[in-house]
Amino acid sequence: MLTRLLLSICTSIFWSSYVLAQETDFAGSVKSLEGTVTILRANTKLTVSQGLHILAKDRILTAPKSRVALMLRDGTRISIGPNSEFSVMNFEYNPQEGAFSLLMNLVQGALVYVSGKIANFAPASVSLETPSGTVGLRGTEFAITLEQ
Repeated sequence: MLTRLLLSICTSIFWSSYVLAQETDFAGSVKSLEGTVTILRANTKLTVSQGLHILAKDRILTAPKSRVALMLRDGTRISIGPNSEFSVMNFEYNPQEGAFSLLMNLVQGALVYVSGKIANFAPASVSLETPSGTVGLRGTEFAITLEQ
């Protein structure tokens, strides 16, 4: 009986820690979508729905005539157009420790970016990688289209 009780307590503590870590590690969430949008997350293909949390290194893929709008935890807004492949490669937003980083990757397609607090506090820590090179973002908004 005591063994079961201890096992139950340990299991509860483990899962509570796991869920809390997942909640604090997310970069942002899906605000809206239209059409078919999928996420490739660590060998798993997810169908995207409103409110789904986006994690660093998730590959977001939009189908033709599809689009998705993301809101990152710092207030950054990203809209991704049709036939796009996009990832938030690194996201760190910790004002208490002064740690800020936003590294994005656009392989193909189109996106519109509106900066959040990371760009306000540490403009040099925001960048977008593309197949042609890396863009350092110092402004508050921009749009980009990459064609294959």
